[in-house]
Amino acid sequence: MKNFVDANAGSVSALTADRKHRTALPVEFFTGPVNIAVQCNADLGNRDFDRWFDEYERLVKKLPLTGLTSPSAPLCIGWPAATSPDRFARTGAGVLLVGHRFEFVTPVEWLGEMKARIGGRTLVVDDDVHGALIDVPQAAEAVTFLMS
Repeated sequence: MKNFVDANAGSVSALTADRKHRTALPVEFFTGPVNIAVQCNADLGNRDFDRWFDEYERLVKKLPLTGLTSPSAPLCIGWPAATSPDRFARTGAGVLLVGHRFEFVTPVEWLGEMKARIGGRTLVVDDDVHGALIDVPQAAEAVTFLMS
């Protein structure tokens, strides 16, 4: 990605420099900054550091031993953009909801809850990898769904 330039301005990179028609590289959703932006734009939690720190100090004072181990500052502390919470609805569009049986970031139990909320098909992968279909038999089923 050497020499990457803003996607709005016709990108030039080591990946596209030798092509006849240069194209903008797609946004990678699992890079750190993009992942934080997606999460924080939908986060309804506390964004005020002073309010969070006051609560942290209250916990330390009330619970001297365990208060020190309270969770660190929330990811979105100081995030400047206005919140735009995710809204889920049945749209009639084809949706494939993929759950990973042993992964803890988004428990597989949530798969049924989301399907009840928005509809769609479900696919359960017997692994513990969040957001990946690499080297699993279910990848072919997902690709077939996406191609239909």
